[in-house]
Amino acid sequence: MPEMTVVARNGESANHIDQPDQHVAGAVAGDSGAAATTAGQSLNGGQLAHTAEQRKGALQRCEKMIGWYEQQLTRARRAYRLFGTATILLSSITPILILWQPFGPTNLIAQATPAALAALFAALLTNYRWREDWVRYAVAAETLRSEKTKFETRTTQDYALSLPDAVAFDNFVFRMESLAISEVSEWRNQLVQKTNEPKGDS
Repeated sequence: MPEMTVVARNGESANHIDQPDQHVAGAVAGDSGAAATTAGQSLNGGQLAHTAEQRKGALQRCEKMIGWYEQQLTRARRAYRLFGTATILLSSITPILILWQPFGPTNLIAQATPAALAALFAALLTNYRWREDWVRYAVAAETLRSEKTKFETRTTQDYALSLPDAVAFDNFVFRMESLAISEVSEWRNQLVQKTNEPKGDS
């Protein structure tokens, strides 16, 4: 009889030992599931945000792009106005030198020089397209400045206050980089066009 009692008690002890293991395993599994659910909600709920360094870097890149476009548009504007004005003046001087000869016949080289320079400057204007670059760079600079202002003030549909910060930031970077890519495509098209231009009758 004592042996049977001991066996019964040992069996009860074994059962009691097994039950806590099951509860612990269930608790661990429950905690893991809760953690996974929380992580999933954080990812799917759009709770992740960009860092301050990313925001600062994007704004600095935008400022550098604006500065570069303003520098280039200034150069293009000056070149266009300089060569355009010179072309007009030289073209108007040519007939004067031919018709007006108060001190006797004018040297033929002196008569031809203004016309030759005017033709040269006109060819440079056509080839380098400073006027088109001036306009394109000005549009790009103002577009970037506008997007930067709208992003910082959180105005318009793409940067509305109702949007999460991450979405507004993504919209800003997307528009900024899209403009940069469009400029690269424009430069490539100009190079291809110049390459394919006929160089003369063969």
